[in-house]
Amino acid sequence: LWVEATLKAATHLQQVRTAEQLKAELLVKQEFLGNVSHEMRSRLHLILGYGDLLLAERVNEDLPQHSRQSLETIQRHSRALWGLANNFLNFVKLDAEAMRVCPRPFLLAEIQKEFQESMEFLLQRKPVSFVWEVDPQLPLVWADRDKLCIILQNLLSNAAKFTNRGEIRLHAVASSADNGVCIQVTDTGVGIASAYHEAIFDTFQQVSNTAANSGNSVEGAGIGIGLTLARKLARMMGGDITVESVVGAGATF
Repeated sequence: LWVEATLKAATHLQQVRTAEQLKAELLVKQEFLGNVSHEMRSRLHLILGYGDLLLAERVNEDLPQHSRQSLETIQRHSRALWGLANNFLNFVKLDAEAMRVCPRPFLLAEIQKEFQESMEFLLQRKPVSFVWEVDPQLPLVWADRDKLCIILQNLLSNAAKFTNRGEIRLHAVASSADNGVCIQVTDTGVGIASAYHEAIFDTFQQVSNTAANSGNSVEGAGIGIGLTLARKLARMMGGDITVESVVGAGATF
């Protein structure tokens, strides 16, 4: 009995020590991620800020067309890098269990301007319009605003990549069935083959692989974690993301 009791105590002590070690490692990961996130985002923010400033100051001046195009190219790729960096850091934080959901009530109208400006930039030089179709009378949404913005940014930026003409529409309506809200991002892009409707949510599965089935190539399709991150965040908030699409006929997320 004494031997059995001693073994049980030793096992419990080992479990406590292991738990404390894991907790310490998690804290180190969280601190590291916080520092890396700050450093990367700060520098990208500076690049984007100076680029916007140069473009704004030169609007009414005799800036050569090739120079303006170069500035716009710098901004376009900087914004793409900003999105990739944010997705990567958020994905790693989620994997390290360092990300928490902090829901609060807010109106979707509060984020309308942010996304309209973002889509205006992403769709420049493309014959594609962006339509924000949200009823101003839509009730307050109970969600983590930052996480919802990450989800919508991923869905909208994907739609911008794979749509060369037509429109991208964000539609939101209250759902009486589950006392929630249904948000749809619909595009008129290349579409996704039905065989890939679930695979695109897998880690590192690039949407561009599905676009290839329709004979289209897409530049800068990403590294394949945006939709994975978006779905995980949606499920953390008690929701989900699904897709309806046919090759050549656009997609609705």
